[in-house]
Amino acid sequence: MKVLWSFFIHSILILCIYPWCHNTVSGLLQNETDGLALIAFKDGITHDSPAMLSSWNEAIHFCQWISVSCSRWHVHRVVAINLSSYGLVGSLSPHIRNLTFLRTVILQNNSFHGKRPPHIDGLSSI
Repeated sequence: MKVLWSFFIHSILILCIYPWCHNTVSGLLQNETDGLALIAFKDGITHDSPAMLSSWNEAIHFCQWISVSCSRWHVHRVVAINLSSYGLVGSLSPHIRNLTFLRTVILQNNSFHGKRPPHIDGLSSI
C-alpha cells in the first residue's frame, strides 16, 4: 500500500511539470490580482447609497460579487463589470488595468469624475 501511495504522489508531482499545471497555478495567483483590482476600484467609490457594492468583500470569492462576471474558460478571471444605474459616485481607479481579461464595463447612470484611465478605451460598453 505504501508503494502505491508513493507512486500516486510522485505521479501528481510529475504531472505538475506540464504546462497545464503551470497555467492553473499562475491562474490561481492572478485571482488575487483580479480581486485586489476590484477592491481598489471599490475604494474609488465615494457614494454607494443603496450599498450595492456591499458584497465586494473578502467574505466570498469575487466571482460571486454582484455585477462581476468571470470567465468560464480561464480560472476565475474577471471579464465583465456591470454597474449600470447604481447611482455610484467616485473616480475610476487606474487599478482596473490589472483586470487583464476584462472585456466589458457598463457604467451608465453613475457619476464618475476625474480622468478616465486610457487603457479602458478599448473595452466594450464603457
